[in-house]
Amino acid sequence: MNSITSDLSLNYNASYYPVMLDGVHLGFVAKDLGETFVNSIRYLKSTQDHPEYQIPRTLELAFIPFSGYERNLQWPGIFMHTTPARFVRPVKNLQYN
Repeated sequence: MNSITSDLSLNYNASYYPVMLDGVHLGFVAKDLGETFVNSIRYLKSTQDHPEYQIPRTLELAFIPFSGYERNLQWPGIFMHTTPARFVRPVKNLQYN
């Protein structure tokens, strides 16, 4: 049996964060914009100020930044999950609520 490599690992660039939604690769965000992007999504999710974006309140958003080491200890990226097959709990965002 041979291992199967994913297309994401073949095209991975260390100056970008991969953006994943429910395990599907959506694209990349520049390394210097990663934290701003995540904070914007968190703001829109918690305030629901812009209903045209339709970000569900149950969206789970995980941001794993680059570690700064020569070799990252975790896979850096922006991971979003919307499926109900996970532990969903009410969370209050102290920064925006």
